[in-house]
Amino acid sequence: MLGVSYARALSDRFAIGANVKYVTQNLGDGVVDIDTSNNRITVKNKLDVLAFDFGVLYRTGFKSLEFGMSVRNFSKEVKYQQEQFQLPLIFKIGLSMNVLDLLSVDPKSQSLLVAVEATHPRDFREQVNVGGEYMFAQTLALRAGYMFSNDLYGFTTGVGVRLTLEGVELGIDYSYTPFQEFSNVHRMAIQMSL
Repeated sequence: MLGVSYARALSDRFAIGANVKYVTQNLGDGVVDIDTSNNRITVKNKLDVLAFDFGVLYRTGFKSLEFGMSVRNFSKEVKYQQEQFQLPLIFKIGLSMNVLDLLSVDPKSQSLLVAVEATHPRDFREQVNVGGEYMFAQTLALRAGYMFSNDLYGFTTGVGVRLTLEGVELGIDYSYTPFQEFSNVHRMAIQMSL
């Protein structure tokens, strides 16, 4: 997949964004028959399609409460041999807020971001995800979340550290997801901003 994204704030409360992506998948050549000279007759199992993502973000004006919505993988139908299908279209809607705003706590000293997201994929049942991030002194982040209606995993947790050294912002994040069918998943991310 290769894509180009564009986002723009239309006002201090409302922002939109879009992504155009070229998606390709190659499952290799498949033998469909043998000719009279015992040569294989093959067919290429490759497809290409343009897909689009759209999203909006609305800051409600009530403390730090934000509302977001997105549509991902909007595309035409593609076809392998005789089977037609569309990319997994996904609708998402969510809310987030630093709940310590209700207590008038300085967000530079600490914050508790809580987010709720509802996901409606075309090819699976709806899911609700709930998560939280406690940030202390804009340096240490503790995270936890739960994914409802998921067959393989539910609870996730993580930690992150942010530092500024000589004008360069550095971040290290770690997350842990217990996985029922396979090994547990550990993820690490390193970020740098100039």
